[in-house]
Amino acid sequence: HKLSEAIIGSYHAANELIYVSGYTKPPPWENKEIRVVRKEIRHKLRRARRTKSNLDWEDIRKQQKEYKKLIKKSKRENWKNFCKGMDCKSTPGKISKLVKENNKYTRLRNVRKEDGLLTESPKEALDTMIKAHFNVG
Repeated sequence: HKLSEAIIGSYHAANELIYVSGYTKPPPWENKEIRVVRKEIRHKLRRARRTKSNLDWEDIRKQQKEYKKLIKKSKRENWKNFCKGMDCKSTPGKISKLVKENNKYTRLRNVRKEDGLLTESPKEALDTMIKAHFNVG
């Protein structure tokens, strides 16, 4: 009995339960208009599945095309705004902005080193960028 309590106690001590939020940050290009259209499409999709009407399915396909166009437009505008924001910054400011914005859309990825190979970690990428732009090391 004491052995099993010790094992269970050590297990709980080693594997603490932690709360992980289910919230994920929306992509930077997503706006209110896109969220509204997506909600409408989901509503129409549920109705089409329920009614099994060809007209409903055609309406969904048409709206999905418009939705995809809206996403492409929003991504393009967001990229332009991001680039405009980078134009007024110095090189160190650009690097700083890329590093600080830690989401999957602006995360620092592999950088080509002087020998032509790609870096394998964000730290190595930063070191390579610092060497290239500041002539350090």
